[in-house]
Parts: sequence; C-alpha cells; structure tokens
Amino acid sequence: MPGLLRARGRIVGRDDERAQLLSLVSGLSRGIGGAGLVVGSAGVGKSRLVNDVVARAGDVTVLRVQSAEDAVEVPFSGLVGALTLVRRSPGWPALVEGLPRLHALWPGDVAPPSAVADPELERAALVYALVDLIRRLADREPVLLVVDDAQWVDRATLEVLRHLAPAAEDHPVAVLATRRTDLVGNGDDGPTPGSVTGWLDAWPRSRRLELTRLSDEQTNTMLHDLIDDHPPADLVRLVRDHAAGVPLYVRALVLALIETDGLHHDGRAWVLTRDPSAETPATVRLLVLDRLALRDEADRVVLRTLSLGVSGVPYDVLAHALDLSPEDLLAALARLTAAGLVDEEADDEVVYRVEHPLVRRAVADDLGVLVRRRLHARLFQGFVDLHPEAVHDQASHAVAAGTEVDPSRALSVVLDVLRSTAALDDVVELALAARRLAQRSRAHIGELVEALELLGQALEYRGERFRAGAAWDEALRHAEGIAPSTAARLHRRRALLAWDRLDVDTARDHLQRALAVAADDGPERAAALHTRLMFADPGASPATVADDVAELRRLRGDPQRDPVEGLLGQCWSELNGGRFHTARLAAESVLSSRTARDDSAIARRAHLETTLACWMLGDHRGLLAHAQQATADDRVTDPALRAQAEFRVGIAEIMAGDIEHATERLRPAVAAAEHAGSGRILVACAGVLSAGLSLAGDTAAARKELHRAQRLARDVPGSRAMLLVDWAAAILAVDGDRAGRSEDSVQAEEVVPRGWEHFPPFAVLAVRHAHRRGDRTALRRLEGTVGASDGPYAAGVARLAAGLVADLDGAPESVAITKEAAAGFEALELPRETAIARFHAGDVESLFAAWEGFRRLGDRWWAARCRSALRALGVPAARLRTPGRTGDALSPRDLEVARLVAAGHTNAAVARELTVSVRTVTSHLEHIYRRLGLPSRTALASWLHDHDDDP
Repeated sequence: MPGLLRARGRIVGRDDERAQLLSLVSGLSRGIGGAGLVVGSAGVGKSRLVNDVVARAGDVTVLRVQSAEDAVEVPFSGLVGALTLVRRSPGWPALVEGLPRLHALWPGDVAPPSAVADPELERAALVYALVDLIRRLADREPVLLVVDDAQWVDRATLEVLRHLAPAAEDHPVAVLATRRTDLVGNGDDGPTPGSVTGWLDAWPRSRRLELTRLSDEQTNTMLHDLIDDHPPADLVRLVRDHAAGVPLYVRALVLALIETDGLHHDGRAWVLTRDPSAETPATVRLLVLDRLALRDEADRVVLRTLSLGVSGVPYDVLAHALDLSPEDLLAALARLTAAGLVDEEADDEVVYRVEHPLVRRAVADDLGVLVRRRLHARLFQGFVDLHPEAVHDQASHAVAAGTEVDPSRALSVVLDVLRSTAALDDVVELALAARRLAQRSRAHIGELVEALELLGQALEYRGERFRAGAAWDEALRHAEGIAPSTAARLHRRRALLAWDRLDVDTARDHLQRALAVAADDGPERAAALHTRLMFADPGASPATVADDVAELRRLRGDPQRDPVEGLLGQCWSELNGGRFHTARLAAESVLSSRTARDDSAIARRAHLETTLACWMLGDHRGLLAHAQQATADDRVTDPALRAQAEFRVGIAEIMAGDIEHATERLRPAVAAAEHAGSGRILVACAGVLSAGLSLAGDTAAARKELHRAQRLARDVPGSRAMLLVDWAAAILAVDGDRAGRSEDSVQAEEVVPRGWEHFPPFAVLAVRHAHRRGDRTALRRLEGTVGASDGPYAAGVARLAAGLVADLDGAPESVAITKEAAAGFEALELPRETAIARFHAGDVESLFAAWEGFRRLGDRWWAARCRSALRALGVPAARLRTPGRTGDALSPRDLEVARLVAAGHTNAAVARELTVSVRTVTSHLEHIYRRLGLPSRTALASWLHDHDDDP
C-alpha cells in the first residue's frame, strides 16, 4: 500500500525552466555570474522551483533576501536580513573593514564615516558599499542571492541588485528571484531601475521565466506522484476542475481530502468517497483572504460580487448591482484583471469572471449569509432588467437569493430553466428550490406539483426510488390543484415504482386510479393501458388484453391524440399475438417521432420494447444495439435501470453463442439490481443468468439462480420478468438434463407455459423436448403455433418441428427439412440453434458441421454427442481427432498456457505457475484464440478435450 501522501514529490512540468536556471547557477563555479527572475501567479510553483535549483547549486554562500507584505518600507531591510548569518561568522570584521558607509546599517560593527551633506549621495554611497561587501564575500566563495516574492522587497535592496550586475562579470555572484503576477503595486510600474523587474535588465547574463499552470497530463502526473499510485478517474476530474493546474491547489485539495477521509486507500487502490466541491482547503482559503485584505476597498467589493457569478457577470449587470461610479468600477476591474484575479471576455458584450475556481469559492465563502443573499438579489434583478434572455443566470441567482427576491417572479424563472435542464443534479437542485418558492404561496399549487414531478423523475434516474416516490406522493396530496392528465401520470409512475419492488397490490391500486382519472385524456390513458398490459398475464385474461388492445388502437387512430403511448402499448400486444415485425415497427415508429427525440424516457421505453421484438425475430445484433441505446443517456445513473439494459445485452450474447461474456456481464447486473432494491429487474437478471449458466453446463449454479428468481416472482406471475424466468426454467429442463437428473426431467407440456409457445426462443426448446419424448402430437401442435407467428426465427423453428416429426415417422425427407431449418438459423447467425438443427439432420456432413459448431461454442456435451453419432455412422476415430482446419496446432508454450487455463486457472495463477508476467499470459491467450478461432476459455477447454493427446 502506498504512503498516505508524499511529503513533496518531484517537481512536475518545469524541466526546461529548471535547466535554464541551473545553467545560470553553474557559471558560479567558473567565476561567471547571472540573474534569473521567475514570475507567475500564486501557487504556480515559483519558490519551489528556485529552492530546488538552490539545492543543486553546490558549494555556494546562499543569501536569502527577506521581504514582507508590510505597507511601511524599511530601506535595505531585505539585504540586512540576508546577511545576518554572515555577520555572525568570524570573518565578518574583515569583510566590512574599510567600508565605513555600512555604519548606517551596522553601527556597532563599523566606525562612522565622515558626514555627507547630500542625502542622495549618502544613499548612493551605501548602495556601493553593499555591492563591495557582496563582491568581497564572492571572492571567498560564490554567492547566490535568493529573493522570494520580489514584489514586496524594498526599493533600496532592488537598487543594490541592479548595481551588482557589473560585479557579476568578474565575480561569481548570481541572483534568483521570484515575483507574483497577480499583484500590482510596490513600484512595479514597468522596467525602471527601482522596479521589481527593472533591476534584471542591468544584468548582461539573465533569464526571465514565466511559469504557467500545469496541463491536464502534468496534473495527472503530479497526482500520481503525490499518492504514489494511479489516481482514480473521479479524483483526476475533480482536481482538474477545481485546482485548474495550480500545483499548490492540487496538493491542498488532495491533502484536504485525505485528512477528512474523502480520499482513502482500501488496500488495493485509492477511492474517492465524496466530492469536496462545497469546501475550500484551509491553506487555499487563508492564502486568498490574506491577499484580498491587501486590495483596495473597491477591488474587494467587485471581486466579492463577481465571486457569486459562476458563469460570469456582464459589465452592465455588475454596474447595476454595485454602488460605484463608472470610473471607480472600471479602475477596479483594470487592477483585478492586471493582477490575474479576474478574466475579461469581450464578444458581443464584456463579461467578467473570477479567474480561478478555488479563488472564487474562497471569496464567496467568506461572505456572510445575508450579504451573499442581497448581492445575489441585486444580480438577479440586473439580469432580469438588462438580460431577460439569460434565464439560467436569473435562476441561479434567484435560488441563491432566498427570501431577498419576490417568490412569484423567482418561481417563474426557476421553472422555465427547470423544464429545459438535462443534468440530473441540476434538476434536483432547481426542483427543490422551486418547491421552496412555491410553498411560500398557496397560489402556486400547480407549479409546486410540476416541480415535485420533475424532482421525482430526476431522483428515479439517480436510483433514489424511495425519495422519488415520496416526491410524487407529496404531489398527489395536492389533488385539488392537479390536472387529470398529471394525476394519471403520477399514479402511473407510482405504480411502476411499486411494481419494481414487487408490491403488486400498491401497483394495481395506483394503476386503477390512473385509469380512473385519465378517462378523458388520450395520451395518459394510453400510457396506463400500456402499463396494465405489461403487468397482465397474456394467457390468463385474454378478454382484458383484447379490450386494452382495442382501446389502444382507437387512441392511436385519433388524430387529436398523441399516438406515442398507443404505439408503445400496441408493441406488447402485437408481440403477444406473434406479430413480431409489426411490434418492431410500432416501437421504431416511436423512436422516429419528435416525442422520443424530446423525451429521453419515452425513447428509452421504445428501445426496450424493440429489444423484445428483436429477440423474437432472432435479430441479436438489433437487440444488442437497442439495449445499448437504452442506456445511452448519461444522466441515467440508477444501477437498476442500467441492469435492465444489461440483461438484454446478455440475451443478445447468449443468442450469438458468447455464453462466457454473457454470464460475466449478468453477475454484476444481478448484484446491482439487488442492491438497488428493484425486485422486478432482479428477477429478470437472475433468470437470464440462470439461462446462461445452464448453457455453460453449470446446472447447479443455474438452478440456484432460477430458484431465487422464481421465489421473488411467485407473487407476480403476469410480469414480463416471468417471461425470462420461464425461459430459464425451460432451458434448464431441456439442456440441464444432460446427466439424467430426475428433477430436471419434466413432461413436454410443462417445459413451456402455453402462453409462450408462439415465442421462438421458447418454441425451439419445446420442440426439442417433444422430440426427445417421441411426442408427435406435441410437435405438430408446436409447428402450427409457432408457424403462425411471423419472422425468420419462427419459420426456422416451425421447419425444425416438421423435420423432427418426419424423423419420428421415418420419412426420408426429414434430413432435407431439418437442413432447411439449419440454414434459416445460420442466416440469423444463431450458432446454437444452427448446430442443434444440423445434429438432428443426422447425415455425416451435417454432424461434422454440428461438431465444429459446438466446439466453437465450448459445449463439450453436445460435441461428444456429435462424435458418438459420427462413430455410429462408421466415421474412423482418427478422423474425429484431426483438427477441423490446418494451422490449429499450438506451440509448446501456447499449449502449456491453454492446458492451465482449461483446468480453471486464472491468468495470474498461470503466470505464477510458468514464472512469467500476467501480460505475457494474456498475449499467449489472445494468440491462441486467434489461431484456433475460439471466442472464450470455455471454448478452449472444449477444443483441448477434442484435440489434446496429452491432457
């Protein structure tokens, strides 16, 4: 585990500047002097760079010139302090001998000189005496003067530095100084001899270096050095946003996080547990406030006002908010801009903002609550009067002003912005503000309800279902102020939340209320009917389903109604009727509508509906694409909603034969749904995971997941999630009976509930099970049922049923019919169904193709059945052990890796066993997969089972 925080770490991003300063200092050993001035804003690393160069300077006498922020200037005080240690040395008397003018500084060490009538001549003589003193000191050992914060050094000391320049030509004397660019004053009025930078021009060998902020890459490197490990991505983003490349602020933020346990090491990696965006590190706050105290009063007033405008404040709004004359305001802005504290942007209008986010926050935090609110109120009024189009700025200041603004006016602005805001955190903040504003007046019940509905939607997207339900319940308590369509929508939302928790009674109660209040509203009634179709058991109440479908079609056909909800409801009813193409077209019509483009929730629902149609059509690529699109909205952070899309991606991977990736994906999806408390999505995820585990041959784990899903879903037999549970149960019954387990051996009619038999993924399982039992009647019934559905998947299953009936009858055409089914499955890129159909075709060519297909899928049991069938047809055993194509042979090292992986070892365990790196093992595996055309470890194990003569 790395240390909590490196004390200093290396200096990042200053290699070129360091090299230039070291070049200057290195001349001291050859008797050559020079001067370097490092400039930059506070915290950028000037002093640290100079100190690093001093530490590398070798055998030199270092004189550190003292400087202070005091307003009273004491001449030569900087040099007097720098020579304190030298004065205590035994050689001091010899150094000052013959320099009587130094009596003015050290009266006890030097005899007084003869008087000079002209004070200016006296001062000049003292300057030259100090130059002679430093020259004498350099004759003994090279001298390096270090002047930190030169903007505060007295003018007399700066004059000495200027007159030292000629001495540097034949004496080893150098100066390294720093100066801040975010402060103006102390004589820094240009390159005059007595200015902060004017002395540098007198030196023939000099450097002026400006340090800028660190780039994002350099900031990342500094973070790595500070914590001695790779920084987590969220820490990198936070530091980039708030420290803005200033090294002092980077370090202060990280240190503050560690001290408050906001950043900790869990034994494996650093973890950011909270966002300190509402806090300012103490070191930064004190630095900013100390500097602020040195500014003029007008500067402080302007900076404090600008600190409240995150996105900046136009000049006219600033003038409107402040009691300053135009001359005083412009002068203050000029000083603050010159000091680097404020940025000026001039496009269509002049806008000012505090240059650094941490400076802005520190200044704003220092304001009292009442002062801050009143300033926000002034800015709000300024934007309203002068920039009515800037509604986001108005809303921001209205929320922050609290009771200092008129609630009706503020509420109107906040709601306008809330309706168009996408970021969930912003929606929550604005909705809570709108709620507070609306509660201050009983005349705004409608606005209160709207704010609560939007708040609940944002909270649901963030996974905070309990708070979302509470917001919607609060809105429903104001029934007298709610339009019927709004009440219906809120009841429907509450029904879906309750359904997620498998609270069936509450869900049905809210749904009935939604249908009752939405009697005269087309879109919301259609939405409620669609929801009831999702809840209902299609096989249990056909009359209700038929009535709902008929009404949805009526609503869709009315040009005065919004057709979107009708189309979504029609999708499920068409699926239930086996009209899969029509269902897909209905859902895709919603996706192409303006409603879906404007409403991400509608688009998400349409994508999820389309995935079901794609599944029934055998289109795993379309299923995958729509499942991924359902989570394309970055605002959706709810893990359960993402798991809802993940189990659909898992289905697509299972269809494509990638069982290993499917199960790896579904395990965290199950955990996410369980953690989020969404029972409905947990049932679906556990069901699909059980299906994947069954096909991978892990029947014990599959049975465990299936039992969990069945236990959770037993009270909601009509849910869509039950569709996936029944599918998993059917797979376990048909493919889990490989070892002859009696508990998985069930009657044909029990494999698939009658309500699902027209769905191809279910029908193909029922067909196989009926054939295994020799049940011609069931096969013929299934051929007719699934054949009545549309789509190539259903057609392939129907042909498979017909071929298997012919097989049981001993008809010679069974081979050709079953091959037709295999060709249909192959065209859909369904490798398992293709291989199974080829196996049932039973001729040598088909069996070889099936064997190859099962080997690619990593299914040893089916591959062994194919080999047995081929042996029964007289195929020689030697031919069955020949690789399917040339080039399959592995190198000795590849084979070692393959055998260990097939035995169940992880990449890390293989690396330890072979004494190589994990990266090397991964490289070997990638080469093996490419060489053999295999997709996974499971498939590799199957390949070895068939081809390895020395396992």
